[in-house]
Amino acid sequence: MSTPFLTGQAGPPTTSPARRRAGLLVLATTTFVVVTTELLPVGLLTPISDDLGVARSRVGLLTTVYAFTGGLTAAPLTHWTGGRPRKRLYMTVSAVFFLGTVLSAATESYPILAIGRFL
Repeated sequence: MSTPFLTGQAGPPTTSPARRRAGLLVLATTTFVVVTTELLPVGLLTPISDDLGVARSRVGLLTTVYAFTGGLTAAPLTHWTGGRPRKRLYMTVSAVFFLGTVLSAATESYPILAIGRFL
């Protein structure tokens, strides 16, 4: 008697190949934007420091906080969101990331920039 390893598995994909490619393109684009947004401040520490009037080391903390937050929350958030509907979760996470990025780009103060990077 053989039972499936995972219960409730879906059968073969019911979406068209074009729709699957479009979904993959969206995921690839999002990954590119997230990684670029994560790494870009490293190359802009001096201009950010000059624009905000704070020490370069303090601006460098923005990168550290971003990395530390991601490392600290990755496992718990993965566990917590494991049973959530993927599309809604993706849209919510993307919206929060977008909000943080816009907040970071539009601010002229260090505390608001830190909050945007934290988001």
